[in-house]
Amino acid sequence: MYKKARSRSLTETQEGRRAPIRRAACCSSMVKEVKRKAHACPRCAATFTVSSSMRAHVRTVHEKQRDQACPHCAAAFVRADVLAKHVRAVHEKRRDHACPRCAAAFDQAANMTRHVRLVHEKRRDHACPHCNAAFGQAIHLTEHVHTVHEKRRDHACTRCAATFGLASSLTKHVRTVHEKRRGYACPHCTAAFGQTGHLATHVRAMHKQLEQLDDEEDLLLFMRTSAPPASSTSTSTSTSTSTSTSTSTSQSS
Repeated sequence: MYKKARSRSLTETQEGRRAPIRRAACCSSMVKEVKRKAHACPRCAATFTVSSSMRAHVRTVHEKQRDQACPHCAAAFVRADVLAKHVRAVHEKRRDHACPRCAAAFDQAANMTRHVRLVHEKRRDHACPHCNAAFGQAIHLTEHVHTVHEKRRDHACTRCAATFGLASSLTKHVRTVHEKRRGYACPHCTAAFGQTGHLATHVRAMHKQLEQLDDEEDLLLFMRTSAPPASSTSTSTSTSTSTSTSTSTSQSS
């Protein structure tokens, strides 16, 4: 009888200990859930588990701080890994990821995968919900919706009254209109342009070997990764260009 009573007492004691443990676990999960939402960004709807992550978010996303400075140029970045990619691609000229279908090579595997998907497979997986347009990258779809359908012009030039839907368009405007810069050189001749779109138009018109790349996104990606042709080819191209120019000039005169 003593053993049964003792055994029953132990069972009750063990069961009595289990319930607080289960309640403690439940309370712990509730505390974790509260902590998960405890650090909210004061500028947007983002929430973070720890305050340091929230501060880093504010510093990099909202305040646009660039603490990671490149030791080789004036560029600066938010994160150290982005800086490392910049150094490898821009200053070390590393192209460790070769396309299996053409001679193009890239500094990152993701860029090579995107190249294959857009240029060789012609994939346009991001469809516009408002029209029939489709894009190879989500960012291009977002830009399309903002500028074409929502008519947003959130980026104003500080030097004139022009406004733009994209920050990149504003940058191009300042660089080409106000600073008169021509930073996009043709890889096939000596021509230079202020915008990639103008360069693409030039390549299509003057360099017939690239006519098969009828999509501008494909063409720009090809030009960024392809090497200039041999000197003989560029010489003949420039010669034919100058000949056609002089012929048209003489005819007009």
